[in-house]
Amino acid sequence: MKTLYTNISDHIGQVKIEEAQAEIDRMNKQDPNRNWRADDSEFLYCYDETDEDVHNPATLSPGYVWITCTKEQN
Repeated sequence: MKTLYTNISDHIGQVKIEEAQAEIDRMNKQDPNRNWRADDSEFLYCYDETDEDVHNPATLSPGYVWITCTKEQN
């Protein structure tokens, strides 16, 4: 089981697998200083400063990937 830990500004959520590369290309064009990528981690814990330093969990839906610029963590 892989888990992705990220900041709210470093991911755009879930995208259908077949649409992921187009979304990655769009984000890399929009912000060339970041390296956007697909991630198939089962869970995402997103740090949200509005929730007093709590990591909010989310589960990946079947047929989807996360789009993130966070580096992989094992």
